Amino acid sequence: MALAKGTLVLIDYTSSIKETGEVFETTRRGDAKDDAGRLRPRLVSVGDKSFSSPAGTDDRLAEAAAGDRFTVEVPPEKSFGPVDRKKIKTLPTRKLGDDADRSVVGDTVEIDNRKGVIKFMSSGRVTVDFNHKHAGKTVSHDVHVVSVLEGDDDKIGGILQHSFNDPKVSFVSAGGVVLVRIPPSSFTEENLARTKSMAQANIFKYVPSTSKVRFVETFLSPSLGAAAGAA
Repeated sequence: MALAKGTLVLIDYTSSIKETGEVFETTRRGDAKDDAGRLRPRLVSVGDKSFSSPAGTDDRLAEAAAGDRFTVEVPPEKSFGPVDRKKIKTLPTRKLGDDADRSVVGDTVEIDNRKGVIKFMSSGRVTVDFNHKHAGKTVSHDVHVVSVLEGDDDKIGGILQHSFNDPKVSFVSAGGVVLVRIPPSSFTEENLARTKSMAQANIFKYVPSTSKVRFVETFLSPSLGAAAGAA
């Protein structure tokens, strides 16, 4: 049975470059190089950009069920784009600035607010490729559908974890009212306000039975924080 547009789904996936095997995005700790401790399944919304799925996987996700595993290969024109020869520039070496004497072929450089890779250097000239480093490559997405979120509490929990990426964020819901408890966090005031705004907007969108969302925040005094750090 096909999943309706807007269905919330949790997926584990690894995205890599088919030609080289290089992993550039993953939710799996075994495939991650850095920050593996904060990885968890990704929330996606089938056919809906609010929680976008990896590029090129929407059609296959719409036919999936919980537990399914599949691989989707996405051609360059639907991923990072084909190689654009106009983005490969030959420039005076002085454009590299203070790094000119230290730069070698293969280095990533920034020129005129654009990042590129040095492809050739000779006689005061440098050729820089400003295409995305994966341009012209086929992307392979290896996907595991962990679960399809059907109940209201499952949807709310998925949205909150996507928004805050903090397992200590908790909630209770009753009679259309959702109470969200936010522990002390590293969010700046501006980022926290933005995160709360997006979270409540998505709860109202995907859980229409919700009439009110309240956030309760916990703050630690600076002295308590310092004492905790010393301990």
